[in-house]
Amino acid sequence: MSRSHRKLTDLSALVVGLHGIGRQVAQQLASLGLQKLTLIDAGRVDPAEAATEGYFAEDLGRYRRHATGEFCHRFNADLAIETRTRVNSRKLDVHTAVLDCGLKLPAEQVVWRQLRDRVAFYGSVHATARMIQIRVVWDSRSARRYERWLRRQDAVHRVIAGPRPVPLHVAAVAAGLIVLQFERFMAGRKPASDVWLDLCTPRPPARNLA
Repeated sequence: MSRSHRKLTDLSALVVGLHGIGRQVAQQLASLGLQKLTLIDAGRVDPAEAATEGYFAEDLGRYRRHATGEFCHRFNADLAIETRTRVNSRKLDVHTAVLDCGLKLPAEQVVWRQLRDRVAFYGSVHATARMIQIRVVWDSRSARRYERWLRRQDAVHRVIAGPRPVPLHVAAVAAGLIVLQFERFMAGRKPASDVWLDLCTPRPPARNLA
């Protein structure tokens, strides 16, 4: 991976997974003034989860990628938005950043293996009602650390929570944390490669957040 600190208007990002966290990530990236945003998700807005994921009543039954794309245009009318149902590196342009949001471990591994050599910044975010976990890759050292973590998950047969309902306020915080690390990267500051936040701890450590 190569570091890049171009102007925001020259940047493009790809968001994989558009449940609550992914939708919030897409919105926040759009508000930054990016040039292009690619949204990948094959599902539709579920009436049982629409409120917790931040979708509107008129979005019910629509594809999440289409509803989120229109939502992002409210923040950045000039943003070029592309939507796809799945990751296919042969059909995707090179992006400045790839953010996968709440994917299960096998899907996260596929995204990483297909796109790791095509982006300058890679981030994954997972959350539950009480915990947020973020991993970021921006250079060879952080890439090795992330790959070691993926191997450990395989070794212990641990399945990361998939796209399940996460309280909207938690999704907003999780999205803000991963976008903050991307902003740090673009500003030439070192991102935090591993952020873990226990929302039930009264005074969480701030050293890996700002």
